[in-house]
Amino acid sequence: MIHRRLATWAAVVALVGLMPVSSFGQGQSVAAADAAPAWTMPRLPNGQPDLQGYWTTQTFTPLERPEYLADREFFTEEEMAALNEQLTAEGVDPSARDAVAIEDYEARERRLYQVNRDRTYVHYDNEIWLRTPVPKGLSSRRTSLITAESCRAWPRVTQ
Repeated sequence: MIHRRLATWAAVVALVGLMPVSSFGQGQSVAAADAAPAWTMPRLPNGQPDLQGYWTTQTFTPLERPEYLADREFFTEEEMAALNEQLTAEGVDPSARDAVAIEDYEARERRLYQVNRDRTYVHYDNEIWLRTPVPKGLSSRRTSLITAESCRAWPRVTQ
């Protein structure tokens, strides 16, 4: 009986010790939250934006916006749901990064599956070695990973 009480008491103490402690003084003041951020884009010595960082291949969201999406910054909820259903289906080639750039549904479907490739094309089975626990789909409703802000920051090169 004493051992049960002692074990229960030890479990309660352990759980209380693992609970997060609220931190006082961690919040921002209203004035600081309303102020414009003082962030400036990091630049390379030649003036171009510094895009160093963690880039992942765990998304079908294209780096640059496809031509058929021209001025559209976001997919609609319905478009994103349909694309994610198509992109996360069984047998989709994880390296078919250009599939979202194809406007026609049937053409995109043909591009997504390795079995539709030309038989003379010899390559490893990408579905096996690129498979991840979470199927690769769109990372957000954005139509491209590069946003308008980053495009405006990039200097135009003319010849």
